[in-house]
Formats: sequence, C-alpha cells, structure tokens
Amino acid sequence: MKLPLLLALLLSTTLTLASPIPGDSPLISVEGRYQSLDTENVTRLGFPGTTLHLRFTGQKAIFHYEASSEQVLVDIQLNDTPYQRHQLTKGTATLELTAPPTTTAHELRIVLRTEGYQGTLKALSFEAPDGEIIQGPPLPKKKLLFIGDSITAGAATDYRKDDPKSGFLPSNGRYSYGYQLSRILDTQCHLVAFGGKGLVRDWQGMRSEPTAPNYYEQSLPNDPSTVWDNSQYIPDAVFICLGQNDFNKGIPDEEDWTAAYIAFIRKISRDAPNAPFFLLESPMYGPDNIKRLVARRYLNRVKDALPNIQIHLIQTAYLPGPTNAHPDKDGQKQIAEHLAPLVRETLQ
Repeated sequence: MKLPLLLALLLSTTLTLASPIPGDSPLISVEGRYQSLDTENVTRLGFPGTTLHLRFTGQKAIFHYEASSEQVLVDIQLNDTPYQRHQLTKGTATLELTAPPTTTAHELRIVLRTEGYQGTLKALSFEAPDGEIIQGPPLPKKKLLFIGDSITAGAATDYRKDDPKSGFLPSNGRYSYGYQLSRILDTQCHLVAFGGKGLVRDWQGMRSEPTAPNYYEQSLPNDPSTVWDNSQYIPDAVFICLGQNDFNKGIPDEEDWTAAYIAFIRKISRDAPNAPFFLLESPMYGPDNIKRLVARRYLNRVKDALPNIQIHLIQTAYLPGPTNAHPDKDGQKQIAEHLAPLVRETLQ
C-alpha cells in the first residue's frame, strides 16, 4: 500500500473515532423531560433531575453545551466515582472529562441540578478524542412521574461549606425525594417541578401565573411553546406534592382547589390510565399547622371524588432544613424511604 493512501486511511479512522455526536443522538439515553431541537440536532434541558446517560471508550470525553445563564448547575459522575458539581459558563462552552486508562467503556452521567427558571441547558454534542461514543446504557423499564413545586425540584437540598444559604447553589434535583426514590427502586424518574408554583396560584397568591396543570404539558417548565408529548413517557405511578404555594398566602377556597385537583388527576389518568397516584402533603408545615390539617381534609375529598382511580394519601413528616423549611437531602431521603415499601408493593 502506498504511504499517502495509508496515511489517508489512518486520518480517516481518527476522524471517525473523534467526530462528535450531536446532542440529540440516539446513543445518548435521556432520563427526564427534554426538548429535542431537530433543526439544530441538540437536546435542551430545563426540568431538574433530567439526566444524560452515555458511554465512551478512550480516556477523554468532551461535552459541548450552551447554558442560558450562569446559574445552570450539573452534577457529573464518571463510572462509580462520586458526583462532582459543575457551575456552567453562560453561553457556548465545553467540559473536558478525563477517565483512568482501561480496556472497558466508561459510563458518564450528567444530571441537571437546577430549575428551568434558573436557566436551561442545551446539549450540543459529545466527542471522545481518543476513542468513541458508544450506545448509552438502557434505562430501567419502570417509570415514575413526580409533579410538584420547589420541594419536588430539590430546592435547598445540597448545602456546601462555603455556599450561601439561599439561591441556586444548594438546588439539586438529584437529591429530591423523587430522584432518590427512583434510585432505591431502580426506575426511571421524571421530575415535572417548578419552584413557587401551585395548583391554582403561585406563592404570591397570583392566579395569572402558570400552574402545575400548565407545565405538566410542557417540555420545559418556563416555556409554554414547548409542548410535551405525554405518550413518550407513560408512568407506572404518579406522585403529586402540591399545595405549599397555594396555601402560602392563606387557605384557598375548598371548592375551587379540590375541583382543580380532581380535574388535574383525571387529565393525568387519561395519559396514564393504569397508574396509581400518591398525593403527598407538604413536608414544610408542622403536624398541627392549620394549613396542613386543611390540606389533608381537601386531599381526602379529592380521593373520595375519584373512586375508580387508585389513590394513596401520604402524610409526610415535618422536615425543615438547616436554613429554611425546605427539606434538605436527608429530609428528602426520609420521604423516599417512607414511600419505597408502599410503592414497591403497589408496582408488583
């Protein structure tokens, strides 16, 4: 073989191995809601806890991304090493990850920690300069759906020594009760959560703001133009933790609130006709708080109105975190562990 031809073949092989795959490649297993931008061949993430699973050979992987703000945080795990927090650069940038030399493929997991209102993340492409991106691991067969507010989003769960006690840094969807429960039960997890929102109004009492029935239909929480196709993900069980924000400015009207909840469950049940529902009380109210007691009465009324749908009412413990009433990662874990036996039995 002539030397120029041999060199050309070697270069071609190198380029094939090193060529990036687009962010919407089927080689990437996406767990959680996302928007697929076919015109750009990228995947856009906004709901917390959405996870990209992929595998690569060689020692390096490069993640090309675009973050809409400097408040976008991800947790990255390489193989079985501890997750590392990364605050992404606003705009287009790259993250380079180095793995130890091995003859087997490496597993890479990228978890969106923060919420959509804090910023969105576009996965532009991935490449393995000295190897190749290969098919990501299959996702678990069982699917869970968690709908809620900042509690379900994992707000204020992950405090680090030098972090401020508020803001986006302690946010971590990976520590939400839903994500932790899914790891316990080996299921997929979709967190459809938006901090400050409720069933009929937001934390300020404003009814003009989007509510859970709105963002339930969306691929991204703060972009109503992104319509989610619910047939893409039919959950085996649905968890709803709403009411904290509805009750924040006072107790909402019983007829109004329960009617909205009943209608919402009926809508979800049409999308997932075989799924049982688990309705959680807010863990941010004490056991004798009048708002918790009224919400409990409302939830019982909702359950009684839907006798043909399997509904479990969950009385959560009061689990304030170290700086505010949101449960931290340990409190969220307690909720997950409380739910696990019942959910496991229900799904059998």
